[in-house]
Amino acid sequence: MENAYGYGRALAVWLIEKGYVVKDINPALAYDQRKSAPTFQKNDEYDAHAVATVLINQLNTLPDAKPEDNHWTLSQLVSRRDILVKDGIRLKNGLHEQISIAYPSYHKFFCEIDTKTALYFWKTYPSPVHLRNKTADDLHSELREIAVQTSKDKAELVLGCILNDGDTHRDYQESRDFITQSLARCLDRQKKGMKLIEAEIKRMPQLFDYKLTTYRYL
Repeated sequence: MENAYGYGRALAVWLIEKGYVVKDINPALAYDQRKSAPTFQKNDEYDAHAVATVLINQLNTLPDAKPEDNHWTLSQLVSRRDILVKDGIRLKNGLHEQISIAYPSYHKFFCEIDTKTALYFWKTYPSPVHLRNKTADDLHSELREIAVQTSKDKAELVLGCILNDGDTHRDYQESRDFITQSLARCLDRQKKGMKLIEAEIKRMPQLFDYKLTTYRYL
C-alpha cells in the first residue's frame, strides 16, 4: 500500500487487524516507477499499476506497515498546531490593518497587539470614540483588572496618543469597529487554543518509550 501512514492508514489498520501483512510503499518509489515509463502518466489506474510493480519487484525489501496510534495522534496534534499558527498570523495581520487606521500611534502603547491587555482593549475600545469622557484614572483602574502590573503611565500614554492622532473617525465606523472586535475575539480564542494544544503535545511524548524529547546543535 502506498502511504500507509497517510490517506491509506485506515485501510492499512483494518487489513492488519484482519490478519493480513501490509507492505508500506514510499510514494517516492511509486513516483520513480512512473517516471521510468517512456511517457509520463498520472491517473488512478496507472498509479495502481506503478504501486503494484514496486511491490512485485521489491517485496523482500519493503517494510511492513506499522501504523501505530501514538505516532499518528501526535502528528495530528502537530498538524492542528500548524493550522492554529497560520490562523494567528492571519488574524494579527487583519487586526493590524484595522487598528492602524483607528489608532495610528497604537505601537507606542501596545507594541504587541495580542497580549491579554491589548486584546481586551481592542474588544472594548475598537476606536477612540468609545473612550470619550474616559479619564486616565478610569482607564488605569479598568486595565489593572486585566493585568495588575498595568501602570497609570500606560493609561496616560494611551489617551495622549489618541489626542495627538486627532480625529480618526471614518465612514461606516460602526462596521469597522465590529470587524476589529471580531478579529480580537478570534485572536483571543486562537491563543487559548494554542496553549491547550501545546500542553497536549507536551503530554504526548510521555506515552512513548523514548526518553529524549528535545535536542540542540552545539
